[in-house]
Amino acid sequence: MCLLKAFTLLYVNELIIKFFGENDPIKDVYKNYAELQRILGSAGDYQSALRYFELTVFEAMGVQPTLDTTADTLVSVSDSEAYFFKPSIGILENNSEGDALKVHGETLCLLTKKAKLNGRAGKEAKLLAQALVRHHLDGKEPNVRRLLGK
Repeated sequence: MCLLKAFTLLYVNELIIKFFGENDPIKDVYKNYAELQRILGSAGDYQSALRYFELTVFEAMGVQPTLDTTADTLVSVSDSEAYFFKPSIGILENNSEGDALKVHGETLCLLTKKAKLNGRAGKEAKLLAQALVRHHLDGKEPNVRRLLGK
C-alpha cells in the first residue's frame, strides 16, 4: 500500500474519532469505511470512494448539505450551471458575499448519484469535502494534513 493510501486511512480514522462518540450508532459509516479499505487495498482509484465516505460521515452527523437543490433559491441543481458552496449554508445560486467555493452543477449531480468523480468533478468534490471538514472542526485542518505538510 502506498504512503498516501496509509495517510488516507489515518484521515478517515481521525474523522470517526473527532466526529463521533465511542458508542454512537454509525453503521453506515463503518460499512463505507470497510468499502473504502477494500478499495484502498486494490490498485484502483480511491478518491471517489473517499468523497462518498466523507459524505456518509456528514450524513451520520446530520450536517450533510443538500446537493441537488440550492439553499438560497430552492431551485434544482442543473448539471450545466455553476453554483457556489458555503459549509454553513449549502449550495447557492448566488455568491453575494463573494466568499463561497465555486462548484459546477455536473459535480453536484455526480455526487448526488454517487458516480465516479474524475477531473474537475474530483477536484471540486475534494474542495467541497475539505471545506465541510474544516467548518465542522471549527476552522482547523485535520491533524493528518499537518503530517503530510499540506
